Amino acid sequence: MKMVSQFTLVIVIALVTAACATPHRMRAHHADEMRFSAEKRVKQVVEVVEQAIQDPEKVKRIKARLSDIAEEVRHSYKTTRAYHRGLYELNTNYEATPEDFTRILDELNANRMRTGARILRMRFDIKEMLTAQEWAVLNEGFKALRSRYQHRGRGAHGKADGY
Repeated sequence: MKMVSQFTLVIVIALVTAACATPHRMRAHHADEMRFSAEKRVKQVVEVVEQAIQDPEKVKRIKARLSDIAEEVRHSYKTTRAYHRGLYELNTNYEATPEDFTRILDELNANRMRTGARILRMRFDIKEMLTAQEWAVLNEGFKALRSRYQHRGRGAHGKADGY
């Protein structure tokens, strides 16, 4: 389970870091910066794959799945923004009921679960392509990449390592 969360975490960090760090109502140049940052992270993940895996055919197939994961994350981000816009609109509506908000929140949470399940399925597709040794080497590379984006001595959620 720890490897599942590590792999999923590095993919999400690599693709969404910029998206979460900027306000939803960003200007066009912020969107360009975010896109560049996400592309940079994807490139870094691909470099880790190319360094860890020696078989060019496996690298090609893994890149394809990583591309699918990146597309899923992009789609999820756009969908989440649409749900947030719906919540903003409801918030301005004097007649909105708690059920209206709950309906959108339920849809948002269901969408997040579907996205998480799809990404997890793709993660297992990648795992099935690799030997245990290749998987270990790949995850060591992801661990090094992930450490660039974490605060020293802190894990992914700001907690001290090991907690």
